[in-house]
Amino acid sequence: MHKPNGYVVSAKAENEIPSVYDLIPDAPPQIRYVGRLDVNSEGVLLFSTDGDLVHRLTHPRYEVNKVYEAVVEGIPDDDALEQLRTGVELEDGMTAPATVELIERRDDVSVVRLIIHEGRKRQIRRMLGTVGHPVRRLRRVSVGPITLGSLARAASRELTDDELASVRKLVGLDVMAAEA
Repeated sequence: MHKPNGYVVSAKAENEIPSVYDLIPDAPPQIRYVGRLDVNSEGVLLFSTDGDLVHRLTHPRYEVNKVYEAVVEGIPDDDALEQLRTGVELEDGMTAPATVELIERRDDVSVVRLIIHEGRKRQIRRMLGTVGHPVRRLRRVSVGPITLGSLARAASRELTDDELASVRKLVGLDVMAAEA
């Protein structure tokens, strides 16, 4: 799914904010989201009925890369980028190192691409805020080999057999079991 802003990643709407499940009304009842995006973020959101796959895609031990593009206030200098690359101390502990690239500079904002394999609550926003560059817009562009591509906001699609096989292989699950 290309999760749009304004939707909560939860089984039910919360405080009058619609749920991402409202965007997939024909989904099987046992389908679960894989990781979360906060209500003000958009991008790739995976769903699965396979509990083992959900667990492995979300557990940091499997080091599944998640790629984010963040529009941030200001232009991060080398010191800020290096902090992100070595780990940032947050109130819930030190983050794992991130791969970071400054991909665009504008007058008063920048676009930063970050690759992480953790998935703490609002982690990217907190990391960038800690180094002095609050996030204005956040979009997850990929989870492992699955990319957002040209999928329209609020649209969803099933993974191809090849995509599912690559995701299962990435987290050490039997590729053939998905075909059974």
